[in-house]
Amino acid sequence: MAMSGGTRVAVGPPAGLGTIVNPASSTGPGAGAAAATAAGGAATAGTATAPAPRPPQPAQPSTSALTPSAEQQRALEAAEQAGVPQGEAPRPQPAVNPITIGRNEVVRIMDPSSGETQELKYKKAQALLEQGWRLVNR
Repeated sequence: MAMSGGTRVAVGPPAGLGTIVNPASSTGPGAGAAAATAAGGAATAGTATAPAPRPPQPAQPSTSALTPSAEQQRALEAAEQAGVPQGEAPRPQPAVNPITIGRNEVVRIMDPSSGETQELKYKKAQALLEQGWRLVNR
């Protein structure tokens, strides 16, 4: 600490913190500490001697992995000849639910033998439907 007109002024790094030293470098701040460490002497407290490790790089895909094999190529040619478009699978048809009729809904039924029609609740029409009557649209 240097004194200047009765006021204390801090010079240099805060207490307890040393300088970061690159062991491969022989010049710059801390070069003496690196040389002392290499010569078997003691380094100053708080100096770093090894650089941080690099994160691993993602692997690049090889071009051989992108080219199809002979067997895959034959399968592609066979699919093209069969008329199957590549990448498009046939879509399944949606299931069609039959119209559900509540037991208290009024329905119109017809006797196919006589042509007679009646309107009544579905719960009462079920017995006639089992006898051969048919549901009729309104």
